Amino acid sequence: MITITLPEIEILSNAIDESSIEVYDETRNIFNPIKIEDYTAFATKQKQIVEEEAIENGLYSQAATKAQDVIIK
Repeated sequence: MITITLPEIEILSNAIDESSIEVYDETRNIFNPIKIEDYTAFATKQKQIVEEEAIENGLYSQAATKAQDVIIK
């Protein structure tokens, strides 16, 4: 009998396509100035949201199924 143990499933990379983001110069807008910190916080939050949605949509179970299929074949 051969026993194969796989590491726990985890997301290794979560990158946002920078070309899909549009940043407007709002630094001089007196009503709603945007700072670099705002962009950084936004990007971080969006990565978290996408990761949570992927997990909720079955990313981990799909990964486990694919890993089992590859090992069995």
